[in-house]
Amino acid sequence: MKTGNLASAAVLAAATLSFAGAVFSSSGAAAEASDPAISQAILDKATTCQSCHGRDGISASPGTPNLAGQKPDYLAAQLRAFKSGARKNDLMAAIASQLSDEEMKGLAAHWASLPAGGIDTPSSKGVSTLVPNNKMPANFPNGFTVYLARDDADNGTITRNYANDTAIAAARAGKAMPDGAVLFVENLNAKRGADGKPLLDSKGALIADKATSYTSMEAQTGWGADIPDLLRNGNWHYANFSADGTMTTQNQAACLACHKPLAGEDYMFTRKALGDFLKGR
Repeated sequence: MKTGNLASAAVLAAATLSFAGAVFSSSGAAAEASDPAISQAILDKATTCQSCHGRDGISASPGTPNLAGQKPDYLAAQLRAFKSGARKNDLMAAIASQLSDEEMKGLAAHWASLPAGGIDTPSSKGVSTLVPNNKMPANFPNGFTVYLARDDADNGTITRNYANDTAIAAARAGKAMPDGAVLFVENLNAKRGADGKPLLDSKGALIADKATSYTSMEAQTGWGADIPDLLRNGNWHYANFSADGTMTTQNQAACLACHKPLAGEDYMFTRKALGDFLKGR
């Protein structure tokens, strides 16, 4: 799990989505019906966009642009730019890299067909949020092993990566991470002396003080079933927690997109580190 990766999901906390399909009672629906570029497959892919840009293309997040009513050529050009790397955004690059040129045109046509002011109908209001199912592990850190620890002396912070027994057993056997695997990151402040500088132990490592936050990457049977294919990471869900264990992630779309390119590494940024830790153990 990439430290700080899940924090970006907090920016999307207010974004709304629905995986029930993109059928709207609006003039946009008529436009879609007559446009061959907007197939059901395109509408299915549009649910991925809804995760951050809103069900009707009107974003609830101040940092995320609206899509509804935009010019189709402009939207398609932005997707091509994200795919080529000409425009930089890790989340959008992960999504656009999976799209063909025809799919980009279809998505652009779909969002362009919707009214720029949004759709004020019951169907547009009936939305849900992509809230993860993760919970703080019971009795943590019991049942978990630290496989990677990093000190940041400049900032006086410590990061510890944990894997539960299920994940450890799979990695030791050289197998893919199974359902039941949990990877957990603990972020801590270092203790400081009277002069304000971080304290070091006899080995020169930072001395941990209090945890400031946690991040979780957990896979359970069926957890990926309702996540759009462009975002789905197998059955993994991602979450942030505050120091007291309260979940702070409300929309994990950014986390899913960030980990999506790592399918060959079990969607983990630290898959090799876990394997290296277990060598000879």
